Amino acid sequence: MFELKKIEAEWRARMHKALSFDGVDDYVGVSNSASLDSPHTTGEMTVAIWANLKYDSAHGHHKLVHRPPYRFYVQNVNVNNARILWQINIDGSIYNVYSDMLQVWNEWHFYVGVFNGTDAIIFLDGVEVKREPHPGTPDSSAEDLWVSYPPAYPCLGLIAHVSIYNRALSESEIKYLYHNPFDPIDPEHLVLWLNPAGIDVANSKWWDLSGKGNHGTIYGATEVKLVEEEVKVK
Repeated sequence: MFELKKIEAEWRARMHKALSFDGVDDYVGVSNSASLDSPHTTGEMTVAIWANLKYDSAHGHHKLVHRPPYRFYVQNVNVNNARILWQINIDGSIYNVYSDMLQVWNEWHFYVGVFNGTDAIIFLDGVEVKREPHPGTPDSSAEDLWVSYPPAYPCLGLIAHVSIYNRALSESEIKYLYHNPFDPIDPEHLVLWLNPAGIDVANSKWWDLSGKGNHGTIYGATEVKLVEEEVKVK
């Protein structure tokens, strides 16, 4: 049953397509907004990403999301191993929370970073893999949000979902999202929801489906179909 649910989770996450990033200069940019800065007000946040990354010896990290006070990376340790880095600015200080070594390359994974006002927590595929105490309030910022961050930390691989909440999701909620990525569970606190349905390369847009208007502009990344389209019977 577990394997079936895992397959279902990957299938729903992909929804037949994703954006492919070349590990050089591809990225998606989202203009700053009050909602993207709202974790400073609520004191909590959750960042969630579905990605299939490749080992990249040319760069130290894949930066999946960059929008200080929060940044989410996957470190290129070696061809077999990676570490997740959840970096947060809290009360004027930067804290780096690293997972242990993980094997994630060339597979779909659900990466999540949570800050609940007390602890910074990393989840992989619905399972907590690291927790560190860092009590305080996330800093405010007027910076734009980036998905991939060239030239220093570009992504190499596929990204299908990026979601940001201005509250800390619980472990049970994260597990639910792992199996049901198209049910965002808490639209009120969802401030960014980029998913495959919003990919529009013809207009260079990744439309935000959260209703908050945080639409992304695609720079270089290309749309990739992940499975053959279904045959329609007339």
